[in-house]
Amino acid sequence: MRFVRSFGKSFARAAFACIVILPNASLGGARPQGATNTISLAAITDRTNALYRCGERAEFTVTVAGLANLVATGRAERINIHLSLDGGKTIADMELPVKDSITVTNTLDEPGFLRCDAVYNADGKKYRACAAAGFEPERIKSAAVMPDDLDSFWNDGIRKLGKMPLDAKMESIPEYSDDGAQSFKISLQNVDGSRIYAYLGIPEKRPPPFPVHVLIPGAGVGPKSAQWVKDWAGKGAIALNVAVHSFDIGLPRGEIDEKYGHFCRMETYAGVTNREAYIFRRSILGIDRFIKYAAARPDFDGRHIVVGGSSQGGGLALI
Repeated sequence: MRFVRSFGKSFARAAFACIVILPNASLGGARPQGATNTISLAAITDRTNALYRCGERAEFTVTVAGLANLVATGRAERINIHLSLDGGKTIADMELPVKDSITVTNTLDEPGFLRCDAVYNADGKKYRACAAAGFEPERIKSAAVMPDDLDSFWNDGIRKLGKMPLDAKMESIPEYSDDGAQSFKISLQNVDGSRIYAYLGIPEKRPPPFPVHVLIPGAGVGPKSAQWVKDWAGKGAIALNVAVHSFDIGLPRGEIDEKYGHFCRMETYAGVTNREAYIFRRSILGIDRFIKYAAARPDFDGRHIVVGGSSQGGGLALI
């Protein structure tokens, strides 16, 4: 069985780039000649692998498409470019006249990621693009010493949870089901008398087996609907959007927001001095249980599982 972890080990060897395209822009295609009313930003490094030795200078190119109309009417204004040590320590802040292509260079003297964030404001809208360059990322050192019993601690937790019945409870969600996908709310028994919740999407009118795609959300109240799992199931994947905390995702939105507000005030650091009681222990074990549940399904293809997320979700996907 092959597990593909989004933002996994490959992230330590390569940097990232992203494009943000706002109203009516098309992804990936060439812009027709004369189409000047839609603005888009992109940022890239001068090396395709975005990897550098410490002390070498990385060159970032920020391109701005769709400027012609703004320039003609004197509304082009300026663009802000922020260079940082992976979104933390500021390396440089620049405010430059906006044009079709802007190039900036800088370096890091120590291992890490040099991040370039470009922000352009025009006609009341904010456009963003980012890219990053890795400087000897293989030399980045751990910020903490790994406990000798780290693996045994988690393996013991997984083993104990594995002895508990799944007690899977599923409810169909008709409003997010159609000829292409069936969507469900599902929960499994978890540690400490809790349950972990997710939205589940299953391809419809396609022959199994299927790959599995698991999404772990960033910080916040969790998945707001089954739309994501419906979309991916419609593409032919078993899709799970897992709630990190023990909120019943079927509750009314206002009630979930209230519970999350209380959680942020009272429980974010609950049990932090006791690893057996720390609240994220049950989150990590519960997510692991959901991945195992998906891998054990008879309609799983036995080979392809993608686990991904951003922010909090990206960190938990790595774990």
